[in-house]
Amino acid sequence: MHLAYILRNNTTLTTLNLGSNQIGPDGAYHLAYVLRNNTTLITLNLGSNQIGPGGAYHLALGLRSNTILTTLNLNDNEIEEAGAQHLADALRNNTELHNHVIIAILFSSLQFNLIHAPFSINLFRTGSVWPRSIIACSIWRFTAYTGCNANDVFLAWAAIERHILIYHSNLMKQPRYQILFHYVPLALLLVYLIGFNAACFLTPTCFTSYNFNVVFCDASCLNAVPFMATWYLMVNQLVAAIIAIVFSLALWLRVIYQRKRAKGTVEWRRLNKLTTQVLVITVLFIVLEMPYAITCTINYLKNMNESIIFGYGNSISLFLCYIMPIIMPFACLLGLHKELWPRLMKPINHLLKRNEKEKSSVVATEQLSITKK
Repeated sequence: MHLAYILRNNTTLTTLNLGSNQIGPDGAYHLAYVLRNNTTLITLNLGSNQIGPGGAYHLALGLRSNTILTTLNLNDNEIEEAGAQHLADALRNNTELHNHVIIAILFSSLQFNLIHAPFSINLFRTGSVWPRSIIACSIWRFTAYTGCNANDVFLAWAAIERHILIYHSNLMKQPRYQILFHYVPLALLLVYLIGFNAACFLTPTCFTSYNFNVVFCDASCLNAVPFMATWYLMVNQLVAAIIAIVFSLALWLRVIYQRKRAKGTVEWRRLNKLTTQVLVITVLFIVLEMPYAITCTINYLKNMNESIIFGYGNSISLFLCYIMPIIMPFACLLGLHKELWPRLMKPINHLLKRNEKEKSSVVATEQLSITKK
């Protein structure tokens, strides 16, 4: 119990060997409480401790919310079939569902940076698109607009899904509800984004409309079908932005309302982590992407191309829009750093420890040689 109390506030220990210490079910219970919110422990040896089925049940509860531990030794503990079943159920649900939509946003930002940014930089530098081909321009248009849409739509879904994951967490531990309310919506959104943008930009009309001296080789072919252009601006951008803002604000208010009751508990840490990540991304979205969505909508509803002031404003908002995919990984890191950092540092720590051992052995050898002389 005392060891578990000390480990609650420890942020450096990565390996703990408690083999053959007879901690029993009670000791396993206290360690399980620590595992629920520990962010550094990677290896735990509990071999020959007689924890039994009861101790395995408590460990299973701790493992349900722990995604850092990678090695757990339970040899010679007589956990029996019941204990094994509890552990199997816990490991089956030992995933961070809230990270999946963030990973989707990161991949969207990655392809935006790898394709759109080089094309744009080269165009602004030389005044012409390179390579000057229909295929290159089609790929640029499709990936840029799909990436931009994906960031908006996935962020809107992330704001909605946070409410489900936080306030219906027990429901989401069941595999069928994970599939229904988590994996299926993500898959449908991905299919929708690819299908919609393919219908907009991979069409005969767009294949015959190119200008190698402007951004996207002139994507005005989108306006050839008014319904598609209106849907793109109103639904994929403005409606998605409004949903993200409203649901993020609602989540923040719900968490603030529960702050006094939950503060200091494991549940509060979980609420704080899930809320902070989506709030930061939403704020960045409002500051960096909303201005461009607004200027595009205004220009679509009332042609403002001849206005010099509007042209400057549109250029500035477009520049801000380019910043979003670049800083997105750092925003997402706010919710992932406690999980990623120990894993990133593990090989470095291993290398440092090996170097220390080698230095110690060299010093010991030199001292032994001096003693013999």
